[in-house]
Amino acid sequence: MHEPLTPRRRSTAVAWTLAVLGLVTLPSPSAALRAQEPAAEAPATTAPAAAASEAPAQHADAIFAAATAAIPWRLIGPANMGGRVTDIEVHHAQRNVWYLGTAGAGVWKTSNAGTTWERIFQHEGTSSIGDVAVAPSNPDVVWVGTGEENARNSVSFGDGVYKSTDGGKTFVNVGLRESLHTGHIAIHPNDADVVFVAAMGRFWGPNPDRGVFRTKDGGKTWQKVLYVDEATGGIDVRVDPQDPSVVHACLYEVRRDEFCSNDPVVRFGAMAGYYRSADGGDTWTRVHEGLPTCKWGRSGLTVFAKDGQHLYLTIETERSGWATGTQRVRGDDESGNAYLGVQGENPAEGDGAKLTSVTKDGPAAGAGLQVGDLVLAVGDESVETWQDLQRAIRRSKGGEKAKLKIKREANELEIEVTWGTREGEGETDADPNAGPYSGRLYGQRENVQLRQGKDGFQTGGIFRSDDRGLTWKRVNSLTDRPFYFSKIAVDPSNVDVVWTCGVPVFKSTDGGKRFRQVQRSIHVDFHALWIDPQDGDHVLLAGDGGLHETQDGAKTWDQVDNLALGQWYKVDVDTSDPYRIYGGLQDNGTWGGPMLTRWSEGIAISDWVTLAGGDGFGAAVDQTEPDIVICTSQNGGLVRADMRSGGNGGVRKPDDAGPFNWDTPFFLSPHNQKILYFAGRRAVRSLDQGRNSTSISPELGLTKRGTATAFAESPRRAGLLYVGTDDGAFWRSEDGGANWEEIHSKVTGLRGPRYVSSIHPSRHEDGRVYVTFDGHRSDDNSTYVFVSEDMGESWRALTDTLPKSQPCFVVVEDPRVEDLLFLGTEVTCWASRDRGASWQRFATDLPTVQVRDLVIHDREADLVAATHGHGCAVVDISALRQIDADSGADGAMLFAPERVTRWLMRSRGTQGDREWFAPNPPLGATVRLWLAEAPKAGTRVAILDVRGESVATLEVPAEAGFHSLQWEMGAAGRRRGRPAEAGAYAARLTLGERSWSVPILVRDDPGGATHPFAESVTLPPSRQ
Repeated sequence: MHEPLTPRRRSTAVAWTLAVLGLVTLPSPSAALRAQEPAAEAPATTAPAAAASEAPAQHADAIFAAATAAIPWRLIGPANMGGRVTDIEVHHAQRNVWYLGTAGAGVWKTSNAGTTWERIFQHEGTSSIGDVAVAPSNPDVVWVGTGEENARNSVSFGDGVYKSTDGGKTFVNVGLRESLHTGHIAIHPNDADVVFVAAMGRFWGPNPDRGVFRTKDGGKTWQKVLYVDEATGGIDVRVDPQDPSVVHACLYEVRRDEFCSNDPVVRFGAMAGYYRSADGGDTWTRVHEGLPTCKWGRSGLTVFAKDGQHLYLTIETERSGWATGTQRVRGDDESGNAYLGVQGENPAEGDGAKLTSVTKDGPAAGAGLQVGDLVLAVGDESVETWQDLQRAIRRSKGGEKAKLKIKREANELEIEVTWGTREGEGETDADPNAGPYSGRLYGQRENVQLRQGKDGFQTGGIFRSDDRGLTWKRVNSLTDRPFYFSKIAVDPSNVDVVWTCGVPVFKSTDGGKRFRQVQRSIHVDFHALWIDPQDGDHVLLAGDGGLHETQDGAKTWDQVDNLALGQWYKVDVDTSDPYRIYGGLQDNGTWGGPMLTRWSEGIAISDWVTLAGGDGFGAAVDQTEPDIVICTSQNGGLVRADMRSGGNGGVRKPDDAGPFNWDTPFFLSPHNQKILYFAGRRAVRSLDQGRNSTSISPELGLTKRGTATAFAESPRRAGLLYVGTDDGAFWRSEDGGANWEEIHSKVTGLRGPRYVSSIHPSRHEDGRVYVTFDGHRSDDNSTYVFVSEDMGESWRALTDTLPKSQPCFVVVEDPRVEDLLFLGTEVTCWASRDRGASWQRFATDLPTVQVRDLVIHDREADLVAATHGHGCAVVDISALRQIDADSGADGAMLFAPERVTRWLMRSRGTQGDREWFAPNPPLGATVRLWLAEAPKAGTRVAILDVRGESVATLEVPAEAGFHSLQWEMGAAGRRRGRPAEAGAYAARLTLGERSWSVPILVRDDPGGATHPFAESVTLPPSRQ
């Protein structure tokens, strides 16, 4: 989906004009000139990577390393919709200094209450933050626990705990590197060296580095003071502000699997619960008095700041959201109200739902179902797991009949059942306010505790203690999507004012007896809040939509929209001039915006537009009709958006193609942009961009749950298709989907089936194809990137010079230079000039961040990245394209810039300091050069016009290495003070007797005639 239809056709007239004038040399073109020619006119090198590495390329390697370390990325946002914020921290004595921990963008700090922000935790080992804590006794001591605590399908992991003693200017990792996810950090109120960390441990497998840890020496040494087993971790920990010998903690068992399902596969545990220490954390007691006795899920704590005897606790239990509080039939996002009266599990082997309990006198018992029966289908719908049967029940209506296909011992039977009706007709997630046990997404509605009876407390909710946690009393039924939220806070100045996070945010003013939703006109899904200790009406609230603020107790809200925290999944570019960028963002839909604007301040929020809603994932732009964009939301929600009309229409999917992955792969064929491919359980092709579609493959997964995660077509051979799945299946079709062959077994070097994260067929060789695997979902953080030269029959790993534990998301090949590759991983971007034999980190001005997708805009020589935390990022790769084995052999190299445009610029006027702008590219021409040795002081690069006259000079730093010089297109000599005219120029570097020259083509703004400023701007005539 990322390749243009044809190679870029750059005119060579400029180079020939300059050659005639003796300003450049042709016919043995330098690497710089050769790289500027189109692929069709200058065939790419065909030597294999191994052969290339044997060439005398020591200078080329040095140049490439220097270039990738020097060429800066440009973060362009946007900031309209924020991104997931996981924590807000404000010291009680510095109420204008706020710290934000984020799911994928590190830690941010403001010292002026949100007017401006600085990134303070940006180049450490991870960008995923679970918690930030400031020492109550010293605001300069800041702790960061890495690894988000929300076990979402997009969650990233951390690498331990960091500490700053200078207010966040610098950080040092102080240990717990294998804890991976941090629930909370609590600091002693009077001693900044005494710190407790609630460590979640691994989300994808067991490990011992979980529970509650304590340091008494500021992180030099650690003790594991609360630990129960390798599956149960710490989700919260709090220290009593008046009596720090009393410490409170919540433990939680959670695990995800390789499938990108909405909820964790394990979310309840026998050892999960509330624990209390009365001796500063040395010993712990699990407290039961007044608390649920069934299995707990996630829970969260808050302690009243003025008097630590008062606490609130939010609890999810295995009964949260049960339809009646006694039957294991959960509410979900289904609209039915049926009840069967069974409990079940997944069988040890094979498919189906194995019944483990049949309720006496229930609908199942009346129909003759028995314990041990294996349910295989409900009507025409197959049942492959216990969860499938639950979903089928939830979609059904009480009183209706259904036929169940079951297996009893060796016999298959068909049994007709009449669905019972759950208590409170219609009490489902479609109507979360119906019935006393209903709720949203396995949660429970607020304020129905008095209707739930004496055992209602077993379903969880909000609990209160007034004796420092020794005994508890349930005060409210509320739990809202508890695995994802479960954050609660009490107003530091009023013990009866309580806030709790969920899809909406809830507030109580009577000690939790009654809650009401109080968010208005802001993004939902909240994970963090801070209540001003001096003004309870002043609250900061954050979640999937960034940061929000109220000054009047939630009557009105302000969105803090100067934080570019967008969590992009995929990215694509169009053929506009200047081109536009499109991508999908976690919980924030699909957006598009320009790579530059004609405003001198840069790219503003208003320059971005939204195309589709939901969780945004991918975007594919029709390269022949760039106003048409295909977008996706979660689970295969594809739409065809028309930028001209602003409308969009759904893409039709065959009935047998689903289910679809959370992040469904799709693309427009590089051979025919009307052909749309996408895949779920099966691969699908549409010949009319989604108006009609047909399944073209067998079921793709290695298991019944498997769905496609990567899908691609060779840009050289129409119909050569590759598709991979979340459970490790990998397929090839050579005839457009008529026949398929499994090729996953041919990929050696994997530690088992792994999530196929990207497939990239080459533009340079028919049989060449690249693939990356993301193993972290299988509790395997290994680095996996491979290449095949024979359409997948054999594979070679490209990881010799990469870190060994860096999950990979995407690999792309440059469309002009076949040896030039780029790789996006868990924490950064990498570049290779020898087709993966060696790699260089390519991350100047790019913070540590997941790089989820990459696309190359061939015409402009831009690499565009979808980062999962810092929005979209762009970098100029024109210099990298010009480096070959002969580069730098004579001690220097001058790089030709891509075409240069005299953009019409105008200021927006006074905006204030809070307004967000992303930078435009530097104005003028960027002239880059590499020097093996430091030049003499005063060395300059001359800019020459077609007459050979110098119009400008650029001073070269007196240092060896890679340099970028900026010609802002001002003129010198007799034209001083006037802007340079459009036309042909050259840059010339002279060192002693030697000189190097490259061409520069300057053009007028292509939109000048229709530009809104054109009437007030006079363009000088272009020189041909």
